Amino acid sequence: MITKAMYEALSSGWKGKIYQKWKKLKKRMPMIKNNLDFFEGAKVLELGSNAGMYGYLLYPYLSFYTGIEVNKSYFEQSIQTLKGKDVILLNNRFKDVVLSRLDYDLFIASYVLHHLDEEEVEKLNEVFEHCNKVAIHTRSGDPLKYGHDEVGFDPVPKWENSRIKKMLELHGFKFRLILSRIMDYNGTYLILAEK
Repeated sequence: MITKAMYEALSSGWKGKIYQKWKKLKKRMPMIKNNLDFFEGAKVLELGSNAGMYGYLLYPYLSFYTGIEVNKSYFEQSIQTLKGKDVILLNNRFKDVVLSRLDYDLFIASYVLHHLDEEEVEKLNEVFEHCNKVAIHTRSGDPLKYGHDEVGFDPVPKWENSRIKKMLELHGFKFRLILSRIMDYNGTYLILAEK
């Protein structure tokens, strides 16, 4: 996994706004680390790749990685983070990406789906049709909602009624909702789905 010293070395030249701070990454990494078998050997498409930290973290376990990041500052951070690695990085809006040109079998979205507009939410159907696995990190039981208002509440009822759950079911996915025991319903959940 990534140590604080590794993080500081990777992020030392980042410019602009920094979202992927050590405090956040440190809390989120265990959920990925405890489920590495889910990611092993996958060709990943990450939407909202931010500074490329998940790409960096998972790179040794994947067969390929593609990251999509609309924010120019975060995109430039991801170039620095993943420098020297055989990856594809796209600085595009999700709605402008031609998915048929990309090779992926696992879709990752981390704290980003609530930013999508209606056209982009509908485009997720194309992603779910194409891939075999999905990993969604979310603050909310409903990944299309921001979620800070859920702190202290059980996210499962919101997940059960969420549009993302219904879309995954429509495309034949079975899933599990992993709640972070460290943070006890404070808005850090991992949804792993597989056909």
